[in-house]
Amino acid sequence: MRWWFDWRNCVDTSSISTNIAEGCGREGGRDFARFLQIAMGSATEVVYLILLCKDIQLLSPQIYEDLQIET
Repeated sequence: MRWWFDWRNCVDTSSISTNIAEGCGREGGRDFARFLQIAMGSATEVVYLILLCKDIQLLSPQIYEDLQIET
């Protein structure tokens, strides 16, 4: 099960920068804003996965605290 969280976190974190880069390549502010919104959604997914990993004890409390997640 842990491999799934590692894989999912990798996908979500790479999606953040990928969407920002894609938005930069678009013409017009509207398209760029849309891709920034998608990137924010991916960032929210990463925060959720970190919280979930802590809750199901795949992430130690110390590592969670080191990440300084604010919800």
